[in-house]
Amino acid sequence: MNSPVRLIVGLAGLSLAIALIAVVFLVSDLRSVETRLGAAGRPLLLVIAALAIIDHGIRFARWHLLMQGVAGCRLSPWRGLAGYLAGGTMVFTPARIGEVGKSAYARRLLDVPVAGTVPILIAERFADVLIMAGLAAIGLLIAGGIAANRTPFVAVLAVALAAGIALLALRRFPERLWKRWFSRYAGRHMATFNNSSRTLLKPAALAINGGLGIVAWGIEVAIYALAIESVGESASLPLVIAALAVFPLASLIGALSLLPGGLGATEGSLAALGAGIAGMTLEGSLAAGLIARSAILLTVVATGLPAVAIAILLTQRRRSVHPTAGGSQLARSVNSSRRDHPAGDPSGKRPDA
Repeated sequence: MNSPVRLIVGLAGLSLAIALIAVVFLVSDLRSVETRLGAAGRPLLLVIAALAIIDHGIRFARWHLLMQGVAGCRLSPWRGLAGYLAGGTMVFTPARIGEVGKSAYARRLLDVPVAGTVPILIAERFADVLIMAGLAAIGLLIAGGIAANRTPFVAVLAVALAAGIALLALRRFPERLWKRWFSRYAGRHMATFNNSSRTLLKPAALAINGGLGIVAWGIEVAIYALAIESVGESASLPLVIAALAVFPLASLIGALSLLPGGLGATEGSLAALGAGIAGMTLEGSLAAGLIARSAILLTVVATGLPAVAIAILLTQRRRSVHPTAGGSQLARSVNSSRRDHPAGDPSGKRPDA
């Protein structure tokens, strides 16, 4: 995505978030929101915090299992956890592009090439969009059927279809085009990217990505449902159905806004959709959304910041003990490719050939 297009998309997402927040704050009673937040039940808040930690752990398990698949060997879960948590702090970047930091930490701590783990990030994002759209469609169907929610239902199905097609497109990125845009060195990394992408589309990897993704998003729906309960809000639908119809759709809007962490767009959507679809008051829906989102995002920050320091220490220790470490099969294949095809030789042949 070139700079002008990125700027236009970013401004469009920012405008959407500002508009949603402005509408919500103009038509809601902020004092009532503050009162509901202050009256939230402490036991339920503890359960919400525990579920947020479990959610984060399941997402790590998905990342680690997929990374072991592309690396072709078992990897240290503790080093992997440190890198995952540290890289997760970069979620607050436009379109979550900063999460490539997870790949950087995987390279430093586990010697898995960045080109081999970036496809995991892409596959996870597309799978998440597909899952969010699917859960939202199910929630809308149960909430009122297609006739009552025709526009959002068609929209989420279109997004699900696009995400599914994009995920399948990972099977073969146009390597020749990549080489034309960049150098032959980048082209060789693209081969690693393609190999990892094909691995991620095998049945076992798809089951891990989709299965654990559904569990993680199901937990987040439960977090939102408990948040609604904690602020004493009532809905025209059963609690779980209201959360299922609202939370995935609001999260999908936040993801498509490309804003850092979906901030603003997700919270505004939770308030508007909670009132429009589930029949909640705007103030109650906003309070519940703030609690749910705070629990999820603060878990990322609270676990990620200490992990950054731990990852740095582990990296320094690893370099001092194993200065030429190269453990994974994927790393060895990349190193072999570099030896066989030096970057400075435009013919791609060894100098002594």
